[in-house]
Amino acid sequence: MGSRTIDEGSMDEKSGMNFSEYVAILSGNTDLLEKAKLEKKIAGLDSERQAFIRSKSSSRSRLDEVMRTVDGNKELIAHFQSDWDLYQSRVQKDKEGNILNPITLKGVEGSDPKRIAAKLAEINEKACTRGEYFNIGTLYGFNLVVKTESSSKVSTFRRTSSS
Repeated sequence: MGSRTIDEGSMDEKSGMNFSEYVAILSGNTDLLEKAKLEKKIAGLDSERQAFIRSKSSSRSRLDEVMRTVDGNKELIAHFQSDWDLYQSRVQKDKEGNILNPITLKGVEGSDPKRIAAKLAEINEKACTRGEYFNIGTLYGFNLVVKTESSSKVSTFRRTSSS
């Protein structure tokens, strides 16, 4: 018997030849072999092109996001610079060049640092603004505000027994 059988299932990229290559060799027409190789190369290039397009789109999205962040940061910097310039125009210094701290707090007479510290400690301990800003005083024309937020902190107490 002079017949040949080719099992397509056993031919793949790992074994070196695919079905089209076998057909081209068996028929003696290398044009088919060249066509098969070109089609394989075209398919590979098309796959690379699609991957490039996806990557380019993803990169463009990331670039747009970064540019939005940069623009937002530029706005923040402008606000911070404005606040800094205003502070610099209002800051007071003593004869040695030390920055004075003329803080005024509601409920505190005078500028005694100990009384101010005690009032700040009291505010820290007792203030409950339920997430709203509460004005407590001024410094250089800037409002000093406090905002408290509820916490889910749970206190744990330990008992000790004496023997």
